[in-house]
Amino acid sequence: MNHIFRLFIDNFVVVYLNDILIYNYNLREHLLHLCQILETLKCHQLYLNPSKCTFVMTEVEFLDHVIRGGKVQMDHKKVLAIKDWSEPKRVAKLRSFLGLTNYYRKFIKSLSYIVALLTKLLKKDQR
Repeated sequence: MNHIFRLFIDNFVVVYLNDILIYNYNLREHLLHLCQILETLKCHQLYLNPSKCTFVMTEVEFLDHVIRGGKVQMDHKKVLAIKDWSEPKRVAKLRSFLGLTNYYRKFIKSLSYIVALLTKLLKKDQR
């Protein structure tokens, strides 16, 4: 998919596996770009599943993020998952928790300082 959309990626399209996100700041541009994407799919004999498509949205969930008003934000469900995470009793559970929080590091100010002590627990001599 990245190959067939290479001219559009980072201009108005994000592709992840079989998910395609078309983004624009105004409806006129969006409809033009939507036509370009649909035409490209048609040329490569690729088809969309209408039940999995949404068009012209002002807010969209994409890859565990919410895109709204030109801003990318954390998915509220993931915020609650981090907030309500039970205390990790095993190293594997701690790694899972740190992995989830690390995924959102750009949204959590000073995350590395917040999780420094937890990260230190991953070292063998600290357990």
